Amino acid sequence: MKKKENGKIITIKNITDIIQSKRTIAWATMAQKLAHEIKTPLSTVMLSAQRLQMEYEQKPKEMKKIAKYLNNITGQVDRLRKVTDAFMKFVKMDKAKIEPIQINQLLSNCLEDVQQKTSKGIKIKNEFATDIPTFKADGQQLSIALNNIFDNSLNAMKDKGTMTITTRLVQSLQTQSETQLKNSIQIEITDTGKGIPKDHINQLFQPFFSKSPGGTGLGLVITKKIVEDHEGEIKIVSEEGIGTSVFILLPV
Repeated sequence: MKKKENGKIITIKNITDIIQSKRTIAWATMAQKLAHEIKTPLSTVMLSAQRLQMEYEQKPKEMKKIAKYLNNITGQVDRLRKVTDAFMKFVKMDKAKIEPIQINQLLSNCLEDVQQKTSKGIKIKNEFATDIPTFKADGQQLSIALNNIFDNSLNAMKDKGTMTITTRLVQSLQTQSETQLKNSIQIEITDTGKGIPKDHINQLFQPFFSKSPGGTGLGLVITKKIVEDHEGEIKIVSEEGIGTSVFILLPV
């Protein structure tokens, strides 16, 4: 009688995600420390420049000579502080706190704050669909993403123009592997600003890319991460001299 051989079971476990997660945590911790180390000397430089300004305000002739240089120092320090603040916000972004959200109400709340800092020459219109269901999302993070887009639109229009916010319920393939259409919420934010050059469109979501004076180049990076954390998509369409439209698609 032939003797039976003992079998072996081999278990293979993909630990790529675990390794990537550990690397991400380590990178985020290092980035936070680096940003903190940058902010401390920046505060010292800013304070020194402000003290010089105060001292030379009593000496108009001398002040006239150094004002240009002091203003340049304070302006550049302020820009670096904004960049480090945005960078720390990006790397410290907490895990999404999911709860039932009504997107029209969330947008209305955001726009109330936007109205307060909008010049009289800018009109804000909303065209909200009434058939949009409640869905689960992190309302605070989505508010950050939306406000980043609103700020960009307002800056593009300066003191005159129209920003239109539209919501609608659409059907889409929520993943590349799916073949069945499912409900999604589409948010469209359109402005009549100066538009974006074609050669800049593909760079908009790259860290630190900004053509706006005082911009950090991290606003849209943060926005894209938030949208993708909600398994959504974001797309920007623009034409110079006409305006820009931002489309956000969120699964219900």
